[in-house]
Amino acid sequence: MVVVVVVVVVVVVVVVVVVVVVVVVVVVVVVVVVVVVVVVVVCCCCCQWSVAASVLEILHKLLVEHEVKPEHFIDEPCIDFVQPRSTTPAVMSKPPGHTILVHLTSDSAMLKTVRFSL
Repeated sequence: MVVVVVVVVVVVVVVVVVVVVVVVVVVVVVVVVVVVVVVVVVCCCCCQWSVAASVLEILHKLLVEHEVKPEHFIDEPCIDFVQPRSTTPAVMSKPPGHTILVHLTSDSAMLKTVRFSL
């Protein structure tokens, strides 16, 4: 009985750690994109508009290639199997297009930055 409780606790801790890592990775990606956009907007060099255009092209490419799926809107992490015959599930982060979509459809700093650069 004690062994079962210990195993359950260990599994829960591992799942929580994996979820936290996935959330941190998504947040870092979003922060990097926002920082890049902010740096482009604030930049005073003569090529600032070509750089801003390139960043917007990247954002556009990620959004166009993004396939919206219902499971992306659930707060739980996406769980997928790494290999077809694998029995070990792996937690997958949500696609970058989804994160960008969420930030552009809410009143976020990223939306304000993109609006300002247009």
